[in-house]
Amino acid sequence: MKFRHPGMLMFLLCLKFANAITPDVYWSMNKLVHNTTVQLPPDIGNPNVFTGVASQNDSVLVDGIIDKAIIIRRGFEFPEVRNSPNADCFKDPLECTGGLSFAVWANFLSVPSYGDSCILSTSWLCNHMVPGVVISVSSNAINAAIRPSIGVEYLANISFANVGFGTWSHIAVTWNKKDGMELFINGSTAETSSSIVNKKNNTALFAKLRFGYFVSYAKLKMDEVKIWYRKLSLTEVVQSMYHVNWTATTTEPDIITTVS
Repeated sequence: MKFRHPGMLMFLLCLKFANAITPDVYWSMNKLVHNTTVQLPPDIGNPNVFTGVASQNDSVLVDGIIDKAIIIRRGFEFPEVRNSPNADCFKDPLECTGGLSFAVWANFLSVPSYGDSCILSTSWLCNHMVPGVVISVSSNAINAAIRPSIGVEYLANISFANVGFGTWSHIAVTWNKKDGMELFINGSTAETSSSIVNKKNNTALFAKLRFGYFVSYAKLKMDEVKIWYRKLSLTEVVQSMYHVNWTATTTEPDIITTVS
């Protein structure tokens, strides 16, 4: 059953004029550039580092949660993250001294019939078998994984019924070595499990960032992608759901949640 969640909506609107939590890297998704390749420069962050190239050139801008969004069919890849001062943070979560947080608005048009499709990933595989951070979607769940090269691996998921098709949902993952990982869907926390990575995993220890990507493909709209080099609190996650330049003249997003 889909419904407008009045409590959540009122709570979020109360934060409308609150100072937004400025991210370290941010994509408004308003700057899709069609040259010989399709590129997606960030609004905040070094564009020489985060210069992404689409694996398919049919990515287009559409109406988003705020202004424009991009439809991702396969993926955007940012292969030059290694040139960033924070490259090691993308290579291995253990190198993120203050932690790491990702947030994105997503609107799912289709999901894979098998396997997982990445939404955001610092790993070359859309699973938790190599070091990195992965937010993915399967036919029945939104999944998140934080896998360091050695230490404690964290996994979380929430039923896809809590997201559904054709509505905007805010997905955020926060992590640091001390407090572990949290997955938030529209400001609500999913249950997290953990396990020990007993053997140092050096597989594919290189810095990379992807929007979308295989194993199989989901089709989704993405908007307002934000990255912080620290672990956000719940309050900060909710505040981060809004644009960093939120103003009184901006039309607030219509928050819709789905419960099973």
